[in-house]
Amino acid sequence: MISLDVHQIRSINWLSMDSYRANKCRSCGKEGCASMGMHADKHRPMSQQPAKYFLHTAGHAPFCEYHLDVTIKLSPASDEERGDLTVKVKGANSSTTDITLNSSPVMLSPGKSYTYAVGVPSDVGPVQAVELSWHHKAPLSNPLKWNVLGLRRPEITVDEVDVFREEGQVE
Repeated sequence: MISLDVHQIRSINWLSMDSYRANKCRSCGKEGCASMGMHADKHRPMSQQPAKYFLHTAGHAPFCEYHLDVTIKLSPASDEERGDLTVKVKGANSSTTDITLNSSPVMLSPGKSYTYAVGVPSDVGPVQAVELSWHHKAPLSNPLKWNVLGLRRPEITVDEVDVFREEGQVE
């Protein structure tokens, strides 16, 4: 059995399940993340109002995850393209495998930022490097975006990639 001291289960106060699914309000704020289970009594909200907390766990044992928010900012000079984003995070403690950020191809627009919440099985520690890859997937409805015979060479230009470790409250 995995010790809860090693894998603390954390939750974040969200307004609603809809805001959770829309990836809004990811930060634990000034009060920090709440520990659940064995250490739940160590976190007391400042306000005396009832609060809703949501857990993001793995779909398999041991269910505990460390949470990373990955934000990708495209250059204003980037082309608008559609595809899948994959990231690999290397930290002082460990590295992740390739993580596909989007569940279906996403249209990436110039100058916009995209934030994805991901769970990883171990604490990567302070982030040292991030490897980002993008795989073009043209929409069937727009033949001008197709890459027939490899002649078009679609690309995106990324200005910045940030990784926020929720448990450590560190970027």
